[in-house]
This record gives sequence, structure tokens and C-alpha cells, in this order.
Amino acid sequence: MSDPKRVLILNWTLRIGGVERKIADLARYLMESGNPEGHKFALLLMERPPHSKAERVFFDQVSSSEVEIHYLPQARVGRFSLDFPPSIFVLWKFLTLRPNVCLGFLRRLGMLAVVLK
Repeated sequence: MSDPKRVLILNWTLRIGGVERKIADLARYLMESGNPEGHKFALLLMERPPHSKAERVFFDQVSSSEVEIHYLPQARVGRFSLDFPPSIFVLWKFLTLRPNVCLGFLRRLGMLAVVLK
């Protein structure tokens, strides 16, 4: 048996979509198998959880699993919203979580995963 891996998954959201389905499949596999290898999975999302019940299907599956979800920070100053730059957020989490494997989906997050690893 190999050493447990730390896997970092980058995606914009957990709404309805093909990538989101695969992330939910991974979470379901971890729950069903009991994760015998002891791998640690962290998911970085750039959006907060969806509100609509129909759009929460994959989010609910992932949040009830061993996958640790981290959200892009958002600060409010009065009535203004300050967005944290996604690239800085990913770099910060990459340095603090120290993954062995980094999976980035879609153009910008995929490029970030390649550059960081």
C-alpha cells in the first residue's frame, strides 16, 4: 500500500454539469469504499453553494462525504462586496494544503493547476 495522497480539486462551482458529476462520483466512491488508502481530498470552489434544490444535487453529495470544501473568500465593506482574486486564493490554498496531486477544471483553473504542480 502506498502513502496516502493529498488531492486538491479546483472548480468554479458545484452546480449541474459534467465536471461536477465526476466530483460527486468521486465523493460517492469515497463514502462507499471507506477510503481504505486514507487519501485526503480538498475541493476549492470559487462560488458559494447553490440555493436552488435542483442545483444542489451534486453539492449535497460532496458535502456529505470526506471531501473538504473550501470557498473563495468574500468580504463586505458596508454595502460593497470585495472579491478575493481566485488566483491568489488557489495559490494560498496550494501552499497551505500542500497537495501531491492537483486537478484543475476549465481553462483558468486548469492552467493554474499546471503552473502550480
